[in-house]
Amino acid sequence: MAVASQWRVVSLATGRFYWQGLRYADVRAGLAQADIALTPSQWADLQVMENAAASALNGYRG
Repeated sequence: MAVASQWRVVSLATGRFYWQGLRYADVRAGLAQADIALTPSQWADLQVMENAAASALNGYRG
């Protein structure tokens, strides 16, 4: 939750939003501010969750 607001979102002409992904520099800063350190493996896991969340937010079913 420390970085839940760090999504890069594009407003489409249709009025919908397209969730591109996390802003990594801002995520790293937010984690550092919250005193949360991630291992490379945890960072990779975060990217897997990011991809799944973006797909769900954009309405893709897989």
